[in-house]
Amino acid sequence: MNRPKDAEYEWKAAKSSGGATFSYNQHRYYKFKDNEWYSWSVMFQQWNKSRNDSVWFAEQIIQGYFVEVK
Repeated sequence: MNRPKDAEYEWKAAKSSGGATFSYNQHRYYKFKDNEWYSWSVMFQQWNKSRNDSVWFAEQIIQGYFVEVK
C-alpha cells in the first residue's frame, strides 16, 4: 500500500497477517489536524475522522506504536 503524501504517522501495533490484515491496512496511516485525529481509508482513498478517542492515541504513542513518517 502506498502511503498518502500528507500522512504524519504510521501505526505499527498490528501485524499485517492473519485476522488483522484488513484492519492494519485499512487504518495504517494517520494525521493530526485541527485538534482531531484522521485515518486514511484505503477503500475510499480519503481521510476520515478516527473513531478512536484521545486516550487511545495517547496510550499508543507512549507505547511507541505510532511512528512519524517523513
